Amino acid sequence: MLWAFLSQVLRDGKEASCRPAVGSIISFCLQIGQDAPTEDTGDYCRARVKLSEPASRQLSTEIAGDAEYLADDSWLWKRRHAKLVDGFTFTMPDTAKNQAEFPHPGTQKNGVGLPIARGIVILSLATAMVMDVVMDVVMDVVMDVVMDVVFGLYKSRETGESALLRKTRNSLTTGDVIIFDRSCCSFLMIAQLMNQNVDVCARPHHLRSTDFCRGRRYAFVEKGKRAKSITVVTTLTDIDKYLKEEIAERYGDR
Repeated sequence: MLWAFLSQVLRDGKEASCRPAVGSIISFCLQIGQDAPTEDTGDYCRARVKLSEPASRQLSTEIAGDAEYLADDSWLWKRRHAKLVDGFTFTMPDTAKNQAEFPHPGTQKNGVGLPIARGIVILSLATAMVMDVVMDVVMDVVMDVVMDVVFGLYKSRETGESALLRKTRNSLTTGDVIIFDRSCCSFLMIAQLMNQNVDVCARPHHLRSTDFCRGRRYAFVEKGKRAKSITVVTTLTDIDKYLKEEIAERYGDR
C-alpha cells in the first residue's frame, strides 16, 4: 500500500490519479500469485488514509540514513557531509481541521484564502534525500522523503525558520557542514551548531551589520550571478583547506 501511494505522489499528469496506483497493486498481486483486489479506487483511498504517519516517517529516515552512511566518498565534500537548509510556506485544503491548526495570516479576511503553514527542510548534498521528518501537528498528507522537515504555524511565537531549524538539530552529526540563508543566521544559532561540532556556511541576517572587526574577509567574484556581491559567514576558517571559491560554490548549491 505504501509503495503504491509513494509512486502515485512521484508521478505527474493522469498517472498521478488513484486508478493507475490501483492498477499497479493489481499487477503486482497477479505477478506474485496473490488474489488481486478490486478495481474500486474508493477502497484504495480508504486504505491510504489508514497509513501510519510514524511508520512512514521511520521508513523514510532509515532509508535516508542508510543512503547517507553508504554514500561514496566521491559524493561528499572534502570527506564531509554537507547539508542544505531552506525554508518555505505551503497551503493546504480548506477544511475545518486545517483551519483550526493553521489559521489564515492576519492580512487576510476571514473566509478568504487557504490555511498556510511554514516549513523548513534539511537536504543532503550527497544523496539529495531528507534524513528526518518532524511534524508539529498531525497532517493528512505524508510528505516526500527528505532529511529533516519541520512544520509550524505561519505566524506565531517560535514558528520562524530559525526556531524550526533548532528543532531539527538532532538530525545533524559531528563533522557535518550546514548551509543556510540569512533568515536562520544568528550568533546563537552558530554557537549551538559549533557546540555540536557542526560547521556553518551562511549569509548574515540583513538587519545585522558586518564590520569584520574580529574576522577576515576574502573577496571572490563570479560573473553571471544575480547579486554583484554577497557576504558569507563561515566557521570553516582553515584557508589552506577551504578555499574561498569552494565556500562560495557550496553556498551556491543551496
